[in-house]
Amino acid sequence: MKFEKDIILNLTQKIFDELKQCNKKAAPIEACGLIFGDVEKVSITFNEYKIHYIAKQFYCLKSNIESIGSFNLIKDSDKYFEIHQEAVNEKNLRLISIFHSHPVPAYPSAADVQNMEFLDKDVGGVRNPFKNQIWSIMDMNTEDINGFIYFNNELMQVDIQILEK
Repeated sequence: MKFEKDIILNLTQKIFDELKQCNKKAAPIEACGLIFGDVEKVSITFNEYKIHYIAKQFYCLKSNIESIGSFNLIKDSDKYFEIHQEAVNEKNLRLISIFHSHPVPAYPSAADVQNMEFLDKDVGGVRNPFKNQIWSIMDMNTEDINGFIYFNNELMQVDIQILEK
């Protein structure tokens, strides 16, 4: 799998701590949640740039299935839409990452990859709001975290940076 150093998920220490708390609260089943924020294109040189996904708000959610091997948010669509409306309309943020934990390791399962590929497609000419989302995955035991994106028909690992502020 390719490591894409030019796509970065920036998490504040506060949000990273919230992810760890969500993980602990859900254990031994998979934790899950949504990270909202902004996406910025940062110029490095004339022809080079990095894409920064900047986390500003995290919502820990309860999975609809109690499993150590999978999570599901689809059945609780009312709660998802309530959270989404608050983040987008009231706070002017966008969904930037789908978070969940794995028993071990913090890498996407075959089901994750299939879902990432499915959610990356536009449907009926309408831009899919899940397109180009980073999937952040935390190891339940070590709390190591990795990020992945399905971009241009390719699964890539992205850089996650924990910021002090």
